[in-house]
Amino acid sequence: MPADIESFKNAVRNGKTAPKDAKAKQKEQGGGLVVKGGPGVANRCLTLLSKIFNLAELWGLRPKASNPVKGIVRYGEKQKERFLSRDEFQRLAAALDQFEREDSESLYAITAIRLLIQPGARLSEILTLQWENVQFDRRRLRLIDSKTGPKNIELTQAAIDLLENLPRIEGNPYVIVGRRHARHLVDLQRPWQRVRSAAGLSDVRIHDLRHSFASLAIRNGVSINVIGKLLGHRSSETTRDMPILKTATSPRRTKRSVGFSRQPWPRKRRTIQPNGNDPAPMAARGPVVDVGFSRRQDLRSALVERKSALVSISN
Repeated sequence: MPADIESFKNAVRNGKTAPKDAKAKQKEQGGGLVVKGGPGVANRCLTLLSKIFNLAELWGLRPKASNPVKGIVRYGEKQKERFLSRDEFQRLAAALDQFEREDSESLYAITAIRLLIQPGARLSEILTLQWENVQFDRRRLRLIDSKTGPKNIELTQAAIDLLENLPRIEGNPYVIVGRRHARHLVDLQRPWQRVRSAAGLSDVRIHDLRHSFASLAIRNGVSINVIGKLLGHRSSETTRDMPILKTATSPRRTKRSVGFSRQPWPRKRRTIQPNGNDPAPMAARGPVVDVGFSRRQDLRSALVERKSALVSISN
C-alpha cells in the first residue's frame, strides 16, 4: 500500500516515531517502540501485515495457511463523520485567501486544499497528480495509479480555472510541486493544520473535505450516479454505501442554505520567479465570481448539461 508506506516515511521524517520523551513512555508502557497512532492505525497495520503474509504464501515463500495475522481480533472503530456547512466553507475560503495574500503558505499547498474541496478527490490523488493526467479538453483528471485502479474524475469549472492559472515548474511533472527538485508535495498536514486553525475548524480533517463535497452535492439534489462520477467511484454501490447518504439532510430543506456564495480563490495567479524558486508576490486579483455551489446556480444546475457526457464516459 503506497499510501501507508509514504505515511510511515513522513512519520519517521518528522520525528513522530521517536519523540524526545520516548524512553519515559517506553518505561511506562513496559518497553516497546513508541509510535503515533491508535486503534485505527493498529487495524490498518494488521491489514497490511495480513496482505504481506498472503502474498508470501502465494509466491511460495511461506507454507500455505500460515498467516499469523489470521484470527487476530481488530479493534472496534467508531466512524467519524464531519461535514462542512455553507458558513464553514466560506470561512475556509477566506482563510485560504488570507494565506495567499500574505504569501505565508506555499501556493501549491493552498492549491492542493482547494482541489480537495472542488473535485472531491483523495489526498494521495491530488498530491501525486501530474500535468499529463489533466485533460482540459475533456474536463477531467485521468488517474492511472489510483487507490481503486485507473479512473476518471470530472472537474468543475472552478477546478479547471484553478489548474489553468497554476504556474508550472519546468522539469517538474507534478501539479502540486514540492520543495525537492522534480518531486511533489509530500506533507500537507502541517499546512492544513494552520489553515483550519485560522478558519476556526480545528476538528476538520483533510478527508472531511471529500465527504463534505459529496454531502453538499446530495443536499443540492444531485443524483447518486453523478456524485459517484465526480468522486471517481467505479461502482454506484460504493457511492450508495457512503455514510453521508444516511446523514445528509433532505435536499428541499437545505438547497438554499448551503454552498459557496463566491469563488473561493482569486482567478489571477502569482507567477514563478525566473530562478524557479518561491512564487513572486501575488498579481492583482481578478473579479470574484460565483461557482458551483451558489444560490443563483447550484451544483445540480451546473451539472445537468454534463450528465450525458458522464454517462457516455462510463459506457
